[in-house]
Amino acid sequence: MTVLPSDDLFDSATLLARDPGAARRTAERTLASRPGPAARAEATRLLGLCLYEQGDTAGAERVLRRAAAIGAAAGQHRAVERARRARLAIRSQHGGPGLSGPRLGGSASPPAALLLRLGVDHAQRGRFAAAAEEFGAALTALPDDGGHFPPALLCNRGRALLYAGRGAEAEDDLQRALGLAEQRALGYLRGAVLQNLACLAGWHGDTARALELFAAAEATASPGRRTALALDRADALLSAGMRDEAAHCLASASPDRGAPGAEAASALLLAAKYRLSRGEHSRALDLARRLLRSFPPESLWSALARTVEWAALCLLRPDPAPFLAAVPSLPASPVGPPPGAGAPAAPLRTGALRADTLRAAARCVPYLPPTADGGRAGRARSAALERVERGDHSGALRLLCAVRSARLPGHMEAAGHAFPQEREIAAAALARALAAGCGAAALDWLEFTARAGSAAPTGGCTARTWAGSVDRFRGARLRAGADPGAAEEFRRPSGRLLSAQWHRCRPGRRAEPSGGAAEALRERLGDRAFIGYARSGGVHAAVTVAGGDVRVHPLPDAGEAEDAVAKLLFAARSRAALDGDPGAPLPAGDTDAVERLLLRPVAAAVGDRPLVLLPAPYAQGLPWGLLPSLRGREVCIAPSPGAWAALDADRGAAAGPALLACGPGLDGGREELRALRNRYGGAEVLERAGTAAVLRRLPGAPLAHLIGHGSVPSGTPMLSGILFADGPLFAYDVELLPGAPRLTVLSSCWTGRSVPAPSGAPLGLAAALIARGGRTVVAGVLPVRDGCIRGPMERFHAALAGGAGPARAVADHLAAYGFVCLGAG
Repeated sequence: MTVLPSDDLFDSATLLARDPGAARRTAERTLASRPGPAARAEATRLLGLCLYEQGDTAGAERVLRRAAAIGAAAGQHRAVERARRARLAIRSQHGGPGLSGPRLGGSASPPAALLLRLGVDHAQRGRFAAAAEEFGAALTALPDDGGHFPPALLCNRGRALLYAGRGAEAEDDLQRALGLAEQRALGYLRGAVLQNLACLAGWHGDTARALELFAAAEATASPGRRTALALDRADALLSAGMRDEAAHCLASASPDRGAPGAEAASALLLAAKYRLSRGEHSRALDLARRLLRSFPPESLWSALARTVEWAALCLLRPDPAPFLAAVPSLPASPVGPPPGAGAPAAPLRTGALRADTLRAAARCVPYLPPTADGGRAGRARSAALERVERGDHSGALRLLCAVRSARLPGHMEAAGHAFPQEREIAAAALARALAAGCGAAALDWLEFTARAGSAAPTGGCTARTWAGSVDRFRGARLRAGADPGAAEEFRRPSGRLLSAQWHRCRPGRRAEPSGGAAEALRERLGDRAFIGYARSGGVHAAVTVAGGDVRVHPLPDAGEAEDAVAKLLFAARSRAALDGDPGAPLPAGDTDAVERLLLRPVAAAVGDRPLVLLPAPYAQGLPWGLLPSLRGREVCIAPSPGAWAALDADRGAAAGPALLACGPGLDGGREELRALRNRYGGAEVLERAGTAAVLRRLPGAPLAHLIGHGSVPSGTPMLSGILFADGPLFAYDVELLPGAPRLTVLSSCWTGRSVPAPSGAPLGLAAALIARGGRTVVAGVLPVRDGCIRGPMERFHAALAGGAGPARAVADHLAAYGFVCLGAG
């Protein structure tokens, strides 16, 4: 956000900096009072500036011409000059000839105002280092009392320094500007400072702070500032990996023809990066070249456009070339040293990388902030890529873990979308490790990606606004059958809910993993075997840990495996939903392909051991116990290698009564509840349970058995839930809890399914229970007919009472009905 300059340091400009609406009313009242020529010219000029801030550029130019004419008719030459310069400043903002250095030098206007205008002119052309110098010179040229000028200049210089890659200096200027604006009650200018501080936070990885500041800035934004505000918010969202939300902001912020140069450039650059993130490489290339044609080579916009151009070509061509063009006036930069070294700033560094790591760097480009240094973590990412190139997986992992742990969001879904650049680098590293047969390194990268969605704050989220959002959607779900508006609200919540999760939660966090996954598995597996499935960078493989050995097994084509899983799921769901025995084995024709593609390649390594599985994203909803070679076999579905090892090591017992709860509309479910009441004496039994009562009791229950209709919306997996009397209990609700039962049984359709986040981490109700501290979740991944599961559930609980572990009890009594054991067994 650039603050438009004015020659008047004390009166009309201060009114404008406080509130353009109030300033406009002052101007209109002055004009209505029939003032003399000098006051009339000044009030008309102020009205023109207010119109500009309120989004009426054409009207502003007309009114400023009128102000000049009024001054000329009355012989008020200073009024003419002031109106003329205000109009030229607007033209400069909108790509017109504006103000040039020689013309400024011959002017009689105050030096600070002229230098501010020249700085704005540089900024519109993408020359941000020069703009910062002019703003600094303007600060030096101010008289002792500069009115609104010091905070305006500091605001503008802070923005220029931010683009120039000098974040620490930018933050200092913007904080000083904020203090002065608040001290002098310059509310409108304060909003501009908050907008720039939001950019600083977002481009340096603190998305929660950025969105908080954007919301505060929006409260005072005039129509003329809202386009720039939406563009800045879109850039922060895209940098955080929220591509669809960024696209929504971008669509609502298309600048008009003749928009300010920086505003138009930002919109074009954002569009190019968005297309690149979607894999529309040719379209991104066209947009980048259009931006290149619009600005001179020394402009930052040209440098950023060249970065997008290189990335698009890199992903289009079979033989990508390194990116060697740094920011103009800086030397070309190879891969930088670790953070703290004194390499020059550049938006991207690749150096002499091979094709796969070059493409990983290219896939990072959509998420680069529009600054000369690529953001605060740019050097760490470049250094991580260089270490991947050298085969130093542990060094690369440490660098990426350090970046991620500093800003990991407090909600699973947001965390699963966040850090897209780290995700792309990790994917390249995983492919390298798998291709080289480095099983231990591959497990560490699987841990890094799978853990991204489960590292929520250890105490749960306590944000009331977020809890209120979840309650509103619960109400919409309950009303959806009778209220079309509520049905629409429930069907399309994903963008609003995802961005709303970027808020500050309580600080306690689990430690970020930084290696050692293979050793953790060796320590805990005993006579069990681990299989982790991975698809990355064209490599499809499984990593096994059995008998102390870690091995990588190439697998057949991933597309073929994904098709086979989809066909098996269709057959299993159809069988479960139709009449007949839901526990009968599936025909061999439905299971053979999955056996051949996923299990036979690892059969010799794992033998007949009990299994711990980390499914590939395409197989997260697979009913593994239906496969012939796994019938009757203990199988645990792990959230990640390290998370499973930690859960397995947690053998403590929890005190307190069991929780048994049933939702409405299930006759068989009520019978199931009564049977379990007899087994668990002293249990808290909720026959017509409401969500609030269930949520209050979940954290203190050692065992919870929840019965109800289940659902898993594929587009919003954290709205997965079980229906109770007053609406569904969502996975989002579980995230708000301080803890979860050690064992939760979800006797419902679907709720064992998870949907992979962009990171690959599982999202859903079962995943949320484990993330909140649960040790084991037993749940179905198929439809469950009311009444059909009562007997198997009674036998399952009898087996637990007899000393069987959950995985053993599931294998013997529930796996044939599509239930799985998630977590430790």
